[in-house]
Amino acid sequence: MLENTEYDLDYSKCKWLPATIRNALSEMIDISLLKEPAMFLLCVSNLFGMLGFYIPFMFLIDMAVAKGHSRANGSLLLSIIGITNTFG
Repeated sequence: MLENTEYDLDYSKCKWLPATIRNALSEMIDISLLKEPAMFLLCVSNLFGMLGFYIPFMFLIDMAVAKGHSRANGSLLLSIIGITNTFG
């Protein structure tokens, strides 16, 4: 007969994940660090910084049209930026 292990008694919501993966994820995703004001401020500033990183791409086509280029050329410019970002 099978012995009861510590994993058999695990009543977490993600039972479909293997226990080793659940344990690794619980160690990696430790939100208790957000209780520290410095870490919380770092995370919030990083969130807004990364949101601001993508805003110019939203208005690139409109800026190209305002500079006298066609919408097709603005779209091409956006595609070129995306392709070059793929390579680094």
